Amino acid sequence: MNNFKVSSKNNSSILNNFFQGNKLPIIITAIFFFSMFYVAFIVADNTIWNQDGIWYYITGKEFFDGNSHNIQIINAPLGTPIIYAVLDDLFGMPSETAKSLSLISGTVIVLFSYFITKNIFGAKIAIITQIIVAVNAKLHFLSVLALNELMPIALIISSFYFLTKNELKNSDFVIIGILLGLSFMLRYQAILVILGIVIFLFIRNKKIRSNALKSGILILVFLTTASPI
Repeated sequence: MNNFKVSSKNNSSILNNFFQGNKLPIIITAIFFFSMFYVAFIVADNTIWNQDGIWYYITGKEFFDGNSHNIQIINAPLGTPIIYAVLDDLFGMPSETAKSLSLISGTVIVLFSYFITKNIFGAKIAIITQIIVAVNAKLHFLSVLALNELMPIALIISSFYFLTKNELKNSDFVIIGILLGLSFMLRYQAILVILGIVIFLFIRNKKIRSNALKSGILILVFLTTASPI
């Protein structure tokens, strides 16, 4: 019984320290989310700008209807159209669903901008960086529209969090490979990030065997994740 009380106190202390230590970045992220939600779904009438999202949705429906020979998307794979079509079957309202994905992606970028910068420069500079990202007008614009821009970027940004950790384990490269593989299914640019990471691994130190192993894990997981495309 005493052990249970001690364990409960320890868990409570850990939670308190977490929220106390990360209160400001969470507040900044929450302000961004609710502000953009208000603009996207209550204030703005951005029907014209949502045409890309509707196009991806229609393309996804064509794919599931067996009319893949009619599908032609320039500079992008079928990942986003498939996601839009599947979510429409679950929730309906394709435009609102696409805007929700943009809003969530923008929020993820704001949140992870803090943790990535903290890994490199510390908490104080991370807060300043997060504020700069959160007030960026281009991010605001993309977060309230049904476009295929922020989802792949959010996945890439999320992978940078693991890449900037002080001690990189093989499991970190598995996660990075999964995130970049998912991003590649939405936009092809993730392949450039993979190449950059591999180059970074081989120039950061002279541990060729270790770096080759990590690069192999990264590329294998990336290809496996992206293989459905």
